[in-house]
Amino acid sequence: MKRFIPLAALALSFISLHTGFPQQMEKTYNFILPMKPLKAGTEDGPDASIMVKRICGILENKLNAAISCKVLFRPDSLLLTKEGIEKYIAMIEDENYDFIYIFSDDFVRLRKHGYGKIVPLVTFTFDGKKTDDKCLFFRATDGVKTLTDLKGKRWGGSFYYWFTPSILAAHGVNEPMGEFFRLVYEPVGVFTSEADMLVENKIDVFTSTTLEHKFLQGADDRYKDIRKGFCIEGTTNHIIGCRKDFEPHAVKSVLDLLLKAHKDKDFQEYRFFFLALNGHFVKFKEEDLAPTVKLVDAADSNGWTREEIAFIRKHGGK
Repeated sequence: MKRFIPLAALALSFISLHTGFPQQMEKTYNFILPMKPLKAGTEDGPDASIMVKRICGILENKLNAAISCKVLFRPDSLLLTKEGIEKYIAMIEDENYDFIYIFSDDFVRLRKHGYGKIVPLVTFTFDGKKTDDKCLFFRATDGVKTLTDLKGKRWGGSFYYWFTPSILAAHGVNEPMGEFFRLVYEPVGVFTSEADMLVENKIDVFTSTTLEHKFLQGADDRYKDIRKGFCIEGTTNHIIGCRKDFEPHAVKSVLDLLLKAHKDKDFQEYRFFFLALNGHFVKFKEEDLAPTVKLVDAADSNGWTREEIAFIRKHGGK
């Protein structure tokens, strides 16, 4: 799941409406969402992050404890370098955050760097799994049967570059992405960006997730021709955490709230999220991170992280 974060909006809604700290009413709790940036011109578009901001405003008059929601946009390659990680840490520390919605690979990279101030509370399940498979996506009409059928084809994207070599390696291809595919750079946009490029014949293949594919299917009739294949187990689903020194009573209240969210009768209007996901929030366990750690370590040790940095910077990314 890359730019798709409706669960963040949902989590914020539950926290905002149901977490009451009477003795702390004068305090504002800060909920931050550090995201990949959208490409120029889409910051105010129909992205889930914008929905999160709007929900904050709508719920302002209903809060028992004020919660400030802020989406932080960051450069594509920021957490791929030591300098970038340090800038990221400074960015989130400046927000004096209480809660954070964070990609599991970002969390792993922060922890590898020695940043231990985030305590994961929950992740969520999708079709009963805590991970979201990563796959290649292509046109059904192209008759792709084997991975070699995609050799020399135009791969488009940027956000999912770093684990695409893991997909290739898992299916027997051990050559650099730039030699197997013809690479087409696409800045991070809304989650339909690469799908639009595919149906418009600007690219032939892109990398995404089973969750995004599920939501693509109902987003536009043009996407019905898109097929997935050559999947691997993906990263752990996104994490909602809190600052390590956050008030214990508040942590328990928020955790209880999120774990029961899918059964909360007061929020039937959000039920479609859980039905679409076929899942719900679940308590985070340390072993949940293993798939993400495996992919991050593979990208770093095989040089795929350096490849992604070079690819992004070649096309003007940061």
